[in-house]
Amino acid sequence: MVDLAIFRLPDLDTTRAQRFFEENLRQSVPWAKEVMVIPDFVVAYYAVTLGAPGVAVIAGIGSIAYGRNSKGLSARAGGWGWFGSDEGSAI
Repeated sequence: MVDLAIFRLPDLDTTRAQRFFEENLRQSVPWAKEVMVIPDFVVAYYAVTLGAPGVAVIAGIGSIAYGRNSKGLSARAGGWGWFGSDEGSAI
């Protein structure tokens, strides 16, 4: 049994979507005590900052800037997909 299974998903922008995937994935991974679903840009942020205060700016198929300060407050700019704004996107 695994204590925690973490899934990172693109285009995961609402708490409702996050809960939906967590509930459905729980049924698919009975070997995990707990399931966590997080947006892919948060994973990218932690990959470059190791959780320290900072900002990750991601440009590729889409674009987003995401960061956290020393108080744990986070903010983002962009990354809303083709329907909202996706400056820098190749799509």
